[in-house]
Amino acid sequence: MAETRITCENNARILVDDLDPASYGVSNERLHEIVKHEAQRIARRVGLGEAWVSAAVSLDTTNRDFTLPATVQYGNVQHLILDSRNWPLRKVPMETMNGHYMGFVPASSVKGVPYRYAMWEDTAQVVNIRIYPICAVADSLTIFTRNQQAVLAADTDSIPFSNDLLRTLEKSVAVKMWKSMTAVHRKVSPEFIQDLEMDAAEGMAQERIRMIRMKRTDNVALVEA
Repeated sequence: MAETRITCENNARILVDDLDPASYGVSNERLHEIVKHEAQRIARRVGLGEAWVSAAVSLDTTNRDFTLPATVQYGNVQHLILDSRNWPLRKVPMETMNGHYMGFVPASSVKGVPYRYAMWEDTAQVVNIRIYPICAVADSLTIFTRNQQAVLAADTDSIPFSNDLLRTLEKSVAVKMWKSMTAVHRKVSPEFIQDLEMDAAEGMAQERIRMIRMKRTDNVALVEA
């Protein structure tokens, strides 16, 4: 289920009747930006893009600090999994992490199987982690992350949304288009735009419900009637 950026833009133009290339109410360039921003906003709102990044970080036996891949942002990390044991590391505050190493000089003398980590973002917005203890043997970490919606830079770029969420995006884009138009270019009523806005909000809510259902188990508890 996907749709190209140009298809989304054309469908949004139809919704607001902005179909005259000689006198668009919203220029192609402005529409490109609206679609890019709305796709990222909606993806973030509904929590799309969870994925495993296998062996994303290589752990050596001398360092406690490591840098996560550039595509991983601080707020998107759900779990860090130690590959050799297939267990999740527990996240702790940096103050707690530094307390673990207090008194050990050098810090690299504290070795074993890592089971805790702390995280920070530096001034270049690069995400770093500190593990405890330092690996006794080389290992790696797999990251369970929520990825950002890719920037839609070209007409042919695909928007990987469900069919319902694609319709939501088109309506949301149409609302933004209409609100940015001058009065002479507005060919549909404010009431219609209000309907589209309400439909878009409902569409995002329904997508969140769909994703919650997908994560549920099929276990049924037997209880007394």
